[in-house]
Amino acid sequence: MGNNSNGATNISDFIRDYNDENVLFRVADILLKVGIVCAILCACTLIYVGGSFNPTGLVVTIFVLFLTVIFWGMLNVLANISLSLKFLNQRIENQIKKEASK
Repeated sequence: MGNNSNGATNISDFIRDYNDENVLFRVADILLKVGIVCAILCACTLIYVGGSFNPTGLVVTIFVLFLTVIFWGMLNVLANISLSLKFLNQRIENQIKKEASK
């Protein structure tokens, strides 16, 4: 887990300090790109087989694209939730330290 010891007060400074979530964002982006390429390959090879339309190939292509977008969204949401919880936790800890030092 990344540690943020510099007391960042806004979320953009906070995000840069957490590599775990940044890796999750990168994995989500890579998954999206690979999924789109796979969907294009499915479309090129499965929709028209032997010069005739294949409805099963269309369903498979749409399903691959749909799952790619769903997983990309889920990974982004999980990373954002994690960042938000860590940010709130740090703000609460900073507030407690301020009150304790008074």
